Amino acid sequence: MLNINSSTRKDVEALVYKFFNTIDKTGTNTARYKKLFKSMDDKKFSKFIDDMLKDDDNNFYLEVVPYQDEPPIDDIEAALKVVGTTTEEYVFYPHQADESGKAVRTAVKVPVIYMHIKKLRQVLSKKNSFEFDVSQRSALTDQVTGDSKVSRNSDAESYALVAIGAENILREISGARADNAKARNEMYNEISSKGFSRLSNLETDLTRKASLNLFDVYLTGAGLNTDLVTDGLLLTNTTIQAKKGEY
Repeated sequence: MLNINSSTRKDVEALVYKFFNTIDKTGTNTARYKKLFKSMDDKKFSKFIDDMLKDDDNNFYLEVVPYQDEPPIDDIEAALKVVGTTTEEYVFYPHQADESGKAVRTAVKVPVIYMHIKKLRQVLSKKNSFEFDVSQRSALTDQVTGDSKVSRNSDAESYALVAIGAENILREISGARADNAKARNEMYNEISSKGFSRLSNLETDLTRKASLNLFDVYLTGAGLNTDLVTDGLLLTNTTIQAKKGEY
């Protein structure tokens, strides 16, 4: 572990205070860290800095009130100069390599900015945080609606699940718990009889998805031929009946 002496600690604290005084003219953030550092002796301060250096997600954070004390670009650029960095830098992609085996780098430097990212629901760690009220459903899409729509998975949450490879959760949320009535009934029956349900036992046929079939009807009505559900211009019910010999 690091062993920071009093002299080095003063230099570290001075750099932190200078940075926050530059980017936050209200002094609120500087005062917050002064209070934090004042509560630490040299040993605790050394551990605090050591833990921060070992964890890339552990940083000094700027807290602002939107539309009230957000720093302008000039202050941000000035603060970056305090810590010896710039507003632009090359970005490397360690998961991609060129012919020589080196990580691919952007051709030009790109802006370094901070982003406000909306916190998603805890679906990434616990999908059971979803609401279970699904009593109100659309007659056309079989999707939850009205007061029950809070249990719907949003686009952003679906993107997050795709990003981490949570394919099975997506299959459940977009299938049995969405607009596939047959799979949903199978799931309910398994839960009623066994106390649990396995995704591998549920219906996965795309022709059973109401919203996809509705979209296919709209496209066909507009004269657009797609293979979303079936091949050709026949709709799902027509195809099923044809296979049964009813046509």
